[in-house]
Amino acid sequence: LDAVGARADAGEALPASHPGTDVAPFADPEPLITARDPDSDKHEGAFATAVDEPPAHAADFQAIMQKAVLDEIRTHGESAPEKEVCGVLVGSVYENPTAAFVYIDAAIRGDNATGRSAQVTFTAETWQHIDRVMEEKYPDKKIVGWYHTHPGFGIFLSEMDLFIQKHFFNAPWQTAFVFDPITGERGLFAWRGG
Repeated sequence: LDAVGARADAGEALPASHPGTDVAPFADPEPLITARDPDSDKHEGAFATAVDEPPAHAADFQAIMQKAVLDEIRTHGESAPEKEVCGVLVGSVYENPTAAFVYIDAAIRGDNATGRSAQVTFTAETWQHIDRVMEEKYPDKKIVGWYHTHPGFGIFLSEMDLFIQKHFFNAPWQTAFVFDPITGERGLFAWRGG
C-alpha cells in the first residue's frame, strides 16, 4: 500500500472477500490515489500532493473525497479519542480510456466494532450493520475502502491494519484512510504495484 502524505507500506492484493467489492479490474493496477479537500486552498496533511503538478501517474487513478465525509470521520474519531474507531468508505468507481477515479461521498460507521487504544476489529455485527445500511441507503454504490483512527500515535498502517486491507478491502481501487483525532493528521493509503 502506498500513502498520500503518510508513511508507505508494501502490500499484496488478494481476491476480494466481502460483498460490495465487485467491479471490473482496471487495466493498470498500479495507480497512485490522491485526495483533497475541495474547500481548502492549502491542502494540508494527506492532501498535500501537488494539485497544480500531480505526479505523472496521478491522472491514471485518483480518489476524491467529499468534505462532508472528512467531517463525518473527524466527528466519529473525536467522539471516542481513547480508542480506535472504524467504518467504511462508500462511493463510485469511474474509468475512461485514460483515467479512473474513486469518488467517496459517504461513510458508514463501524458500529459494534471492537475498538481498543491501538487496534480495531470489524465484527460480524459490524458487517451486518454495514450491509444493512448499504442496502437501504446506497444500493447503487460500492464499498470503496475503510477508515479508522489512530488516537495520538500518527498516520501509518499497522500489521493488523494491513491484514484488514488485504482480506477485506483488496480491490485495486479500495483505500484505507487513517485519522489521528488527537493531532488532526490524516492519510489516505492506496494499492500501488500490487
